[in-house]
Amino acid sequence: LEKVIGGVTMITMGFFNQPRDDKVADGGDDAWFITNSVISAFGVADGVGSWRVQGINAGHCAREIMKYARETFVDGNASPYESLEIAEEKSKAAGSTTALVAYYQEGLKLLDVSQVGDCNLIVIRENYVIHQTKSGVRYHDSPYQIGQGSNDTMYFHSEDYTFQLQAGDIIVAATDGLWDNMFPTQVLQLINNSGLRSPSQLANVIGTVAYELSKDTNMWSPFAQNAYEDRKVYDASQWKGGKTDDITLVVAVVES
Repeated sequence: LEKVIGGVTMITMGFFNQPRDDKVADGGDDAWFITNSVISAFGVADGVGSWRVQGINAGHCAREIMKYARETFVDGNASPYESLEIAEEKSKAAGSTTALVAYYQEGLKLLDVSQVGDCNLIVIRENYVIHQTKSGVRYHDSPYQIGQGSNDTMYFHSEDYTFQLQAGDIIVAATDGLWDNMFPTQVLQLINNSGLRSPSQLANVIGTVAYELSKDTNMWSPFAQNAYEDRKVYDASQWKGGKTDDITLVVAVVES
């Protein structure tokens, strides 16, 4: 891990990506980006898989949105909201995607987050999940989204957060492939039990466990729980078991 002098903090990042088994050949629907610890930005996106029935791989949309969002930070932007807004304007790919972008303000120790849909982020401090975003959905499994194929907009459908961080905090941002199979408390317990501090190693451990759980046909998953709690879904038994999906996450550790 990189070292800094004095009380300055920085974040180091790692990622995990596993397309669903039947999407490995074309790269799947998910995308992500990370930067170095000078720029301190990262993001995840999940192209809406229902476009595939029309012959469209929305993973291309997700990858364009992440590519252009990252470029805005490289060019000096420091706003997750603006990065997604600019990325959507530049993207010409068919389909639509959910997305989450985060930027760490090193001097203020603040994490700015902009989110559309059900990519989510948690912040872990010691034995607690101290911060958490909330999915933006119309109803169960119908998230808000951006891109050429969506009528949703950043202005009306994004959610923005600012979280105070401190050295030692661990941030986990992921597509719904993680959060539909693992509750935040499960991720917390896994991190605590692992004894790991490397963001790359943590990302790999979390992603691997989520992939294994996605194939468990008997468990009561977060996806099933959300269906049960949604008034539009009256028979949640159909959602029993893990949810096979693309799984993508970024882990960032606040270092001092």
